[in-house]
Amino acid sequence: DERTDPLWLAGVVGVDVLSRRTGQPLAHISVTNYGAVNSVAIHEGLAALAVENGSDRTLPGVVLFYDTRTRRQSGAPVSVGALPDMLTFTPNGKQVLVANEGTPNQRPAAAGLSADDPIGSVSLIDVRSRSVQTLPIDPSIPGYDTLRQFPTTGTLPTQPASFSPYGPEPEYIAIDKSGRFAYVGLQEANGIAVLDLRSRRFEKIYSLGLKDFSLPGNEIDPSDQDGRIELRSAAVKGLYQPDTLATYEHRGRTYLVM
Repeated sequence: DERTDPLWLAGVVGVDVLSRRTGQPLAHISVTNYGAVNSVAIHEGLAALAVENGSDRTLPGVVLFYDTRTRRQSGAPVSVGALPDMLTFTPNGKQVLVANEGTPNQRPAAAGLSADDPIGSVSLIDVRSRSVQTLPIDPSIPGYDTLRQFPTTGTLPTQPASFSPYGPEPEYIAIDKSGRFAYVGLQEANGIAVLDLRSRRFEKIYSLGLKDFSLPGNEIDPSDQDGRIELRSAAVKGLYQPDTLATYEHRGRTYLVM
């Protein structure tokens, strides 16, 4: 927090506020009444927390706002999409964008929970009015069909076969310097969605394609069973699957770092 200097750290059961100079704890903000906090962002004395539903992650989550000086909640919780995983303010601070990952519950039958696989989405919150618009990541977006496709049958890791299809799940959001475009990482689907913040519509989804480890310069050590450390060409391909994103501007162009 640039105004008061402490660090705000998201830690699942709540946010820990630490002295930036000494590392000593200053406060703990519990969010257990709402769920688990996944992300915190701050703009000019206002903190926003992304909190997933604590009892059933397929249900809508909330964004909580706090005054960084008093550390008191500012206004009512704002309902967003399922499993808000990350959030960020636009450069002017007027909006908060939330990446709703929409991940299904693990082993839902054993816990008596929903077996639904929610649609991943991005929520746009107007900071002043606290109104919210949630945009789904769905096949209507140009380029959706270029993404990594998941099987419609069979068992996926840690998930029962009933989850079909397994749609793109927003992981992280980076906004350009002008506040015109937001770039949304779709990690498991190996793609990036471009969101026009003026029209509030997704412009396009870009697949990140494959990395060919058989090409010169892309050598890897593909085995942990041969007792050797050896980089070599291998007839395999890999997915990039970006997690954290950031943007920067150079000579009038915006670059995305993944």
